[in-house]
Amino acid sequence: LFDASSSWKCFLPVILRAILVNLMNQMYRKVAVALTEWENHELVQHHENSLVLKRFAFEAFDAYVVLFYLAFYERNIHLLRLELVGAMSADTFRRVLTESVIPYAIQ
Repeated sequence: LFDASSSWKCFLPVILRAILVNLMNQMYRKVAVALTEWENHELVQHHENSLVLKRFAFEAFDAYVVLFYLAFYERNIHLLRLELVGAMSADTFRRVLTESVIPYAIQ
């Protein structure tokens, strides 16, 4: 499945990780809403602040845990660089797709 010498198979783990992170964030959104509803806040602003804090904490952890693992536990700069390049490339591709290609195709 993964082939470091291939021009396109080397991005397969990055693409799979991006899809997995997106799916986990979508699932956690539902969990965060349910947990925030159970907290029974008196004010809408407190409810929204609590929801934003939960989502930010999970999504930041989910997105950056791999980078911290490679940088501080494995201490492997080469893998860290590959992960950063892959993550930035996947994010650039996602932005071009959602901001340019999809709106153009819808018109």
